[in-house]
Amino acid sequence: MRAKILNASAGSGKTYRLAYEYVRDVIDDPARYRRILAVTFTNKATEEMKSRILERIHELASGAASPYLGQLCDDLGLAADTVRRRARNVRSNILHDYSHFTVLTIDKFFQRILRAFIRELGIAPDYNTEIETQAIVDRSADATYIETNNMEKVDRSKRGIITLYENDFNRIDPSGNASLLFHNIPSELTRNSNRYMAWSSTGGARSHELADVLSEMKESMTVNMSYHANDPGAGMSLHHDTSRFKMFVGDTGLFVTLAFWDKKFTQNVIYEKLLSNKLSADLGYVYENVVAQILKAAGHELHYYTFPTEG
Repeated sequence: MRAKILNASAGSGKTYRLAYEYVRDVIDDPARYRRILAVTFTNKATEEMKSRILERIHELASGAASPYLGQLCDDLGLAADTVRRRARNVRSNILHDYSHFTVLTIDKFFQRILRAFIRELGIAPDYNTEIETQAIVDRSADATYIETNNMEKVDRSKRGIITLYENDFNRIDPSGNASLLFHNIPSELTRNSNRYMAWSSTGGARSHELADVLSEMKESMTVNMSYHANDPGAGMSLHHDTSRFKMFVGDTGLFVTLAFWDKKFTQNVIYEKLLSNKLSADLGYVYENVVAQILKAAGHELHYYTFPTEG
């Protein structure tokens, strides 16, 4: 079978087309779902793809109107009633053999491969995989400083890490809003506002319009989200408002680099002043990010409350 490459920009119907390709293949051969592997980038994309495929198969199987029916008849040379009969077979097969309906994220796919060769690799059967982004960041910065005793080179190392983050953000959100939201965390905190003003960072997009992007950023563990508690007396987590939030960088070292992103770090001047508390800047936002990082590392969810002003 020849490979087929679909190139498309954001919002141009990739999910529609990929779901159609899957449905067409299983209508052509109702047992083929056991031999199809669909790999996505995020958990959200996985759930969207699974839902779309099952919805379209159910529409065909139940006799409902389907945007795929006409094209399937043309592509496969089948009558409409044959397509619907095969769709019923596919629906039944998948529901009774759901573990072979394989739509996975990249990391889960590799986890399956790893578990299939546990014995050969000498790994304990009860092994657990943990995401230790912070440990990798720390080792990278620490190793650079130990080797060079030069904070300028440490800063270059951290800028490289941030660039990797940005590349991931742009894959998740080609519009660039995720990258803008991340880069503007320091400036938003210095405003001392009672919430992150998403519209000012993204050129007008509101928080509710960015819900999916914010969810992906939180899931990436590169940022820590703190939600406003409307009634802290009744339990913060019970009355938090997801439309009002503050955002912190998961690593305060990276936060400092973001805060001075436009500066050229020569002769370690900025770092030396920062470490000796002689920098002419309000460092309250740095301490705020430190506290958020410590609380999150200790397993706490982050909430905050804004006391109403009198008058």
